[in-house]
Amino acid sequence: MNIVIAQHAGGPKHYIFSVPNDRTLRKDDIIQVQTNRGDTIATCVCDSFDAPTELVNTLLYTYGGKIPLAPVLGHYTYDQWLARIPKGL
Repeated sequence: MNIVIAQHAGGPKHYIFSVPNDRTLRKDDIIQVQTNRGDTIATCVCDSFDAPTELVNTLLYTYGGKIPLAPVLGHYTYDQWLARIPKGL
């Protein structure tokens, strides 16, 4: 199972989310996740990784949560389309 550990903005807790198998996330990526309280933004605290069921169960015991894991819905990207204007101009 492809998973990532993420943290909601301003929150101290970490949560585990499922990641589509064809996607890779990196530490500090900004993602949108589905939760019981609705869709929200979170930050990856590690790279996504493939974890066997035993490890997922151990992580759920540590961080809380349940199967099926809530999914990552998307990844935010930044596309710069203007050059930065030098200071003093």
